[in-house]
Amino acid sequence: MDFIKESILTFSEYDRQEFIRFLSRKRPSSARKDVEVFKKLYINYTRGVALDQKLKGDQNYHAIRKRISKEIEAYLMLKSTTLNEFGKESKLLMIQYFIQLNKYKTAWELLEKEEKKAEKNATTFIKMLIQRMKLQILPFYSTNKFKQTQEKLLSLQNELLVEDQFQLYYIQVQKELNSQLVQGEVKGLGSIMDNTLKQYKLLERVDLSPKVHLKIIEIIRTECIIKRRYFSLLDSLMEYYQKVVHLFENKPGLEFEWARLEYIMAHAFFNVRKFPQAMKHLTKVKDLMHNNEAIKSRLYVRYISIESSIEVYSGNISAAIDSHEKIINTQSSFFSEQERLNLELNLVAYYCTAGSFGKANKILIYMNKASSYYQNKMGREWLLRKEMIRVIAQIEIGNIESSITILKTIKAQHKDMLELLEYRLVVYFVELLLGYLKDPFAVKESMLDKVFIELSLDKKRIFEDPKLLAFYSWLKSKITNKKLYSVLLQEYNSIN
Repeated sequence: MDFIKESILTFSEYDRQEFIRFLSRKRPSSARKDVEVFKKLYINYTRGVALDQKLKGDQNYHAIRKRISKEIEAYLMLKSTTLNEFGKESKLLMIQYFIQLNKYKTAWELLEKEEKKAEKNATTFIKMLIQRMKLQILPFYSTNKFKQTQEKLLSLQNELLVEDQFQLYYIQVQKELNSQLVQGEVKGLGSIMDNTLKQYKLLERVDLSPKVHLKIIEIIRTECIIKRRYFSLLDSLMEYYQKVVHLFENKPGLEFEWARLEYIMAHAFFNVRKFPQAMKHLTKVKDLMHNNEAIKSRLYVRYISIESSIEVYSGNISAAIDSHEKIINTQSSFFSEQERLNLELNLVAYYCTAGSFGKANKILIYMNKASSYYQNKMGREWLLRKEMIRVIAQIEIGNIESSITILKTIKAQHKDMLELLEYRLVVYFVELLLGYLKDPFAVKESMLDKVFIELSLDKKRIFEDPKLLAFYSWLKSKITNKKLYSVLLQEYNSIN
């Protein structure tokens, strides 16, 4: 791992400038070379500009890198101590310094102050750490606080065990649900939760803190997404949100959890095409990102994805394309591979919708890894969506035989998943597409609506999923010989 590179990729422009000042603080004149090398490394890692070969040949280059690495480590430690979530840890490190010097009276008085502050909003771990530090002092510093320390420590140990068990339980349930997403399976959540819960005896009576509430919401959300129950999910979340949102709002230390909750609500409203309500929650996410770089680094890509999708259905697809092109071209090194793949597939879909099929196909050409790779990395449903979009791009650039091959591969490769009730519309669309490719004039517009009648499905309810509406609109645009984006907006407005 290149520590300098990984650190630089987390820097904002403010961090870059602040670190340059930090790097120059001790030796303003002699540190000039270090600053010069750091600037070149920053451009190399963030913009892909090749490093000067003369610099690599410099015998002092590696010594300079070591100094920069050491200074980055010191800068990040200093930066962490200024964050609210790490502030208490830095104070406790200072107190530990006094304990090591046998300054027990000073350490004890500082711990008493930190204990009072911790009662308000500190984590159980921090509270227990304070008591453990008191244990270090008690043998050497005569106080009458042994009994109090003993009771608090034992109580906190039990609380921490409960928290740890719930975290293990949550991870285990999430892994089961994520496994279903990868495999494209649809099973019940109840049995998973019940069977898992039996392994953790301390969870019979769990104090539902805000973070626990959020984890429960995450579990409910994952199951509903697997089963495509978007409307039911929104009903559940709206009721839950009203009951718990006050636990998150403007609470120190819960800023990320609050932002995550607002994002989940925005996504739930988006999936049922209630865009004004989705934007209200997205605005809250935006405000929280503006005030917290850590939140921005974790939610910015998801925020952009929903905002851009809403732009598409609001008649402003050019804005969605511009925002995706900008973030992919200028900030691709700042987010994970999963985020990059999601952004690229979104952009491919937008290019297709706008009629830029050549651009769409150019991106798809580079998505050339094995299907098993994408399934394990992104999930089976994502893989299916990618292949369906690839079919559209291939048809539009005239590769009909290639499109037929992809569709047949989809039927064979995902046969078990497509037999599930939740994916029955996909099967019908695949068959209609194959029929259209064999004889375009044989497939009529009436055949599209006949699908809903045969499956006893309400068209408006089915198109709660914007992605499904996009595929339907494309096929209708081909049959009616109209522009895709016009058909998409017409269909959206007719059922909205």
